[in-house]
Amino acid sequence: MKLRRRMTSPGWIAAALVAGSAFAAFVGGWLGLPNAVRLLLPAGAAIALAWWALRGRAEAHERELSRLAERLEALTERLAGGAIGPPESADDVFSAAAAAVRRTEQAARVRTAAMESDLVELQAIFDGIAEPVLALGADGTVLLCNERAERMLGRTPDRLVGSLPEDLFTNRELVALCERAVAGERATRRLRLTMPGGNGVFEVTAEPTSAGDAVLTLRDVTELATAVQLRTDFVANASHELRTPLASIRAALETLRTWGDDTPAMREKLLDMIALNNTRLEAMVSDMLDLSRLESPDVQPTLSNVDLAQLAQTMREHFQQVCEDRELALVFEIEPEAETLRTDRHLLELILRNLIENATKFAYERTSVTVRAKVSGSRRGSADAVLEVADRGIGIPIEQQGRVFERYFQVNTSRTGPPERRGTGLGLAIVKHAARTLGGSVTIESVWKEGTTMRVRLPGAATKA
Repeated sequence: MKLRRRMTSPGWIAAALVAGSAFAAFVGGWLGLPNAVRLLLPAGAAIALAWWALRGRAEAHERELSRLAERLEALTERLAGGAIGPPESADDVFSAAAAAVRRTEQAARVRTAAMESDLVELQAIFDGIAEPVLALGADGTVLLCNERAERMLGRTPDRLVGSLPEDLFTNRELVALCERAVAGERATRRLRLTMPGGNGVFEVTAEPTSAGDAVLTLRDVTELATAVQLRTDFVANASHELRTPLASIRAALETLRTWGDDTPAMREKLLDMIALNNTRLEAMVSDMLDLSRLESPDVQPTLSNVDLAQLAQTMREHFQQVCEDRELALVFEIEPEAETLRTDRHLLELILRNLIENATKFAYERTSVTVRAKVSGSRRGSADAVLEVADRGIGIPIEQQGRVFERYFQVNTSRTGPPERRGTGLGLAIVKHAARTLGGSVTIESVWKEGTTMRVRLPGAATKA
């Protein structure tokens, strides 16, 4: 701070000395004093004026120093009290700036690490969702996806993120759902979609978020939709199949009531028709009950040691009449290792009865139906049992072999034959579900006009001695 000075300047002092000397010389001349005395008078006056001026300046300096001392004392007290910090040098300023930059950088790293941790946690949550999920930005592009979505769409994350819905899906209605969700409108639709892994039915939900983004969820309901359709078809087919024999019985009864007493031969024919359709109804109801039980998720097989030779004798007795009528030979070929199976007797009997029944219906007359039981593979203490039922008959066209396990599917009228050989259409569906309940499978080999072999594999059913 610049100090304000209150002292006489050198110019004024010189002017005062000159004026004082001139005045002393004038007075000496006026009094008539000698020259020596006249010379001393100006010198004395100058000295006096100089002393006066110097004294004044010394007093001014003293006052200024006193004020400065007071200010220094006050400043010292403030420094001691911490009110004023020490002055910073240029190095101190740069050091403080560098420290501030380091602190900012460290805070940024901490914040970035926290954001990365949140993103990893969010990705883990996404991956834990059972359905495919896509997060869409405000511009409609994919921001985030889970593993299910990657597998469903057959793309890696780098090929999914940044893509538009129209780049991923061919269904226009789904793309429209995404656009509506980004615009803030929630929508849900059940759509049939074509995916890299095949076609399927999906419950698609597009949900907008408060941030202007959207979340797309695709839940695969193909099995549910198929089950609903199968149930609908089952009811429709069952109603049709039940209506046919009931209509025949009703027609026969009405004819009996009108003409039965007059023509005994007609009466016997109509009674036979009623009996035949009644048998068919009983078989159909029995098959429907068997299939319903097998389709229940609560059904559990009851395992026991089953003697195949004894079961074979039961099958011979059951099909004796049809084999005699059509001159068929029912042959059993059982390997020694497969004579005893560890399985559910009731389910195994269902499998053999339905397969043999189909074979006896569609084998050529005067041929044989062969039932084979053998062991395949080897496991610790057990092996797979393989059961085959082969006939030499009309066979199944190759284009229809994939549908023979569907409920009520009949290959064609030429294969179905006359009414007495017409089945319920549920036999092979029962075989498939019974084998599945036992943990096994059923396959078909058939050549049109030559014959059919049905093969059932039951894992671990053949016990080792």
